[in-house]
Amino acid sequence: RSACRECPGAYSTFVHDFFLRASDPAFTRLVKLEILTILAADGPRQVEKVLGELRTYLRHDDRHFVRAAVRAVATIAESHLVRGAAARQDDGEGGCEPVHVARMCLHGLLSLVAATDDAEVAGEAVVAARHLMQMTKFSLLAERTKRDEGTDPGDPKNILSAAVRRFILLLIRALAPEQLDQHASAAAPASASPPPAPTLPSPAVASLVWLVGEWASTFDQPDSVTLPHTSAAQQRPVRDEILRLLAARFPDLEVEVKIQAVHLASKLLLRLKSDPVPDGPPPH
Repeated sequence: RSACRECPGAYSTFVHDFFLRASDPAFTRLVKLEILTILAADGPRQVEKVLGELRTYLRHDDRHFVRAAVRAVATIAESHLVRGAAARQDDGEGGCEPVHVARMCLHGLLSLVAATDDAEVAGEAVVAARHLMQMTKFSLLAERTKRDEGTDPGDPKNILSAAVRRFILLLIRALAPEQLDQHASAAAPASASPPPAPTLPSPAVASLVWLVGEWASTFDQPDSVTLPHTSAAQQRPVRDEILRLLAARFPDLEVEVKIQAVHLASKLLLRLKSDPVPDGPPPH
């Protein structure tokens, strides 16, 4: 492990030797995971192989190891983004490949959040995605103008839009689980019961509130994501609904979530002050 950290290029051709085996004990799994992270973060040659291997680890029975694999995915993406930023400063190039790697990692984290029923794993993935978006300065729906033009050439699978929608629903479920569960139960067949959603830890909820605040304060189309299971008459801007839910539960929230809730309210207030005042009487 130490030798790989000092000279990763010497081990890059042997990356398959560090893939997990079923007989590996817990300590060996973590060491191999660290080595794979170092090799993938060192350059673009092995990143797709390692990320493909890490995807299989996300289904492992050891939840502690799965959380470590989630952190490894974020570390790989962050390393490439840092290297890409340095390359742009040196020669003005190097931005495309790191962003591609970051979006691959974000796609994997999004798939994990959608598939897992483990609260700690889902929370780890949400926090990792938040750090990833913050580093890349993805303003979440930065491709909003591409929505009317078709898919974005730089984001052909609309990964960012899908991530925003998924994270908003997760936040609403975290703040008002009974609301979505009642709608899901009513819409489901009588013989089928909706699967229970994981209860996210406070750091993940705080990250989700930050994501919504970043999105709501940046985009000109704040209603592009609508609440599920609601009629047209019941629809309201998602940011307003989330702020209402945060205000209703504010006394019971953890401190880190309260801080992000205050930041969200401040961003929305500044946005309202900067928006043009419509003609006619003020809304009630």
